Amino acid sequence: LKTNAESLIGQRALVTEVVDTLSGTGRVEVNGMEWSAKTEGCDVIETGTVVLIRGIQGVKLIVEKEEV
Repeated sequence: LKTNAESLIGQRALVTEVVDTLSGTGRVEVNGMEWSAKTEGCDVIETGTVVLIRGIQGVKLIVEKEEV
């Protein structure tokens, strides 16, 4: 069974603070809750972007831009 956090993988989230892993910033909102977020690479994702949750590392969600 998936835990609450693991159940977020594959869901969409809205970026509420610019996600910039190199700068250590990034927050997203999913299911009414705010989470810290980062990318696997060096991508910078702007506020208001819809992202996909690809994984979890500690207390941070690993996100990527949703392909249109």
